[in-house]
Amino acid sequence: MNKTTNLLTAVVVAWLVPAAALAQDAPAEAAQHTATVGERADDDITLTVNAGAALNYGNARNFAVNLGANFTLRQDQHAFLAEVGWIYGLQSVRDADDVDMDGDTNDFLDWVDSSNNFTGRLRYDFFADPDNSVFVVGRVRADPFALLQPRIQAQAGWLHNLMREDKHRFWFELGADVTYDNFGEPIVLNAASMLTSNDRALFAARGFLGYSNEINDVLTWNSGLEVLWVFARTPQEIDPAHFRFEWINQFRSTIEDWFQLSLDITARLDSQPPGQESPWDEQGRQPTQMFDLIATLNLVGNFDLDGEPAAEPEPEPEPEPAAECPVCPEPEPCPECEQPPAPEPEAEEPEEAEAEAPEAVDPEDTEGAEALDESEAPTDPQE
Repeated sequence: MNKTTNLLTAVVVAWLVPAAALAQDAPAEAAQHTATVGERADDDITLTVNAGAALNYGNARNFAVNLGANFTLRQDQHAFLAEVGWIYGLQSVRDADDVDMDGDTNDFLDWVDSSNNFTGRLRYDFFADPDNSVFVVGRVRADPFALLQPRIQAQAGWLHNLMREDKHRFWFELGADVTYDNFGEPIVLNAASMLTSNDRALFAARGFLGYSNEINDVLTWNSGLEVLWVFARTPQEIDPAHFRFEWINQFRSTIEDWFQLSLDITARLDSQPPGQESPWDEQGRQPTQMFDLIATLNLVGNFDLDGEPAAEPEPEPEPEPAAECPVCPEPEPCPECEQPPAPEPEAEEPEEAEAEAPEAVDPEDTEGAEALDESEAPTDPQE
């Protein structure tokens, strides 16, 4: 009865109206493999929170709430993720022993817990290049209805992108997982040997396949499948048939740049959950079941704590190269013309004869002689 009610409560939380919202992934467990820490980190700091609730009152009485928060820090080659999620439900059923005279049952019993699931995760990635990183993960889950009070996990491994495009990404992870389960009470691990214990430790090889697709501008689909093969455990003996599976699907629709609607569906299958004696052999009276389903519908808000990165200045356009001068054709040579005959050199004129001697003066011409004497006589500076 309680198991069926837990499943119905989870479905009610998923499909009825979420009360308030501001979230990225809710609960944290439902989106642990589709977080944004898969690619080489770009500098960023983001915080998201979410809240959702459902209430039935009347012929059925139940109430459920889911809360979550996610913090992501990415710097250069480093990425850090911290997230928590919590689902809590209450229910009240009619008292089957309270029967009136007409045979009707009228009274409801007190409200009791119908679900109580807390999850948390820390993850660190170091990116050697855009397609390869090494990571360590710490996880915790507390769920008394699954006899996990709590479950603590440590994981380490290698991530590699098989395909990384603008709107598509496909990657795998390989590594190891160590799980410690505390049951909260002694349970029978093996009826034949009467082995009981309050806890167990599981050592497993881990494989993971992830896919992300931005279908269009407003719809994104993220999916991830984790497989754990338990190769050692204590106090039980090794059983190679013990596998654990977790398949996550997230459909996210964008309403505004910061505001989204997200449907998260998580399916878990443990071939030997706490309280089951052997893998794949579920008994009717055991306290737990192999299969779990969690579905949540959330309003999502993304808050960038460090603001938009500063836009890089646009490079100045390079000056256009000057147009090359056209190649001018070489001038055609002048046609050979008949050269005129060179002018004959002019004959040099003989130098003028020495100055003619003064004409002889007739001695009898006294006037002429006096004139000559006067012209030759020195001039008196005082005159």
